Amino acid sequence: MSMMIDGQLALSSSTRALRDLVVAEFASPHPEPLGGNNGLPAGAVGYLAQNTVVAVTPVTERRFDEALIRYADRTRRDVVLVRCGMHPETLDPVLVDVALRTSFGRPVLVPDLSLWRGVDRSLHLVPDGNDLFVEVAGHGLDALLVRPWNGWEERCDGLTRAAAEVVRAAARARAGEE
Repeated sequence: MSMMIDGQLALSSSTRALRDLVVAEFASPHPEPLGGNNGLPAGAVGYLAQNTVVAVTPVTERRFDEALIRYADRTRRDVVLVRCGMHPETLDPVLVDVALRTSFGRPVLVPDLSLWRGVDRSLHLVPDGNDLFVEVAGHGLDALLVRPWNGWEERCDGLTRAAAEVVRAAARARAGEE
């Protein structure tokens, strides 16, 4: 359940837990709540040191593509949108859309990425095929052309590790809400 606290929309604890799962990779994250009508889901938070905005929505369909591009273009910041559904990784797959800044003009949208957790605890956002891979690092986002795994078994292991982490985080958050 979401409610207003001091003029800011407070996210449900499970939604906040999923945002925090991504943000935990940032070195010394200092959140900056975004106010006003920016086109992003309510509760989007900026991280100045990483030049990145992170938002979470229970909407599973891709309804924010243009808003992500517009916001990234206007602010020259990377934008991460986690689409988690109402039952993250139990009934609804968690997918991530990223609008990445570019040096050649308009930001590029990389949609429908999955969370992938490496054995070294690194967090990547990965496509189904061989497209652009995104590493969530201490300084922000890094676009990679090389996949972070060596074989399909390692890919499956990383996807499973990340999915299990999402389920645990959401369950702990829901247990704390009651």
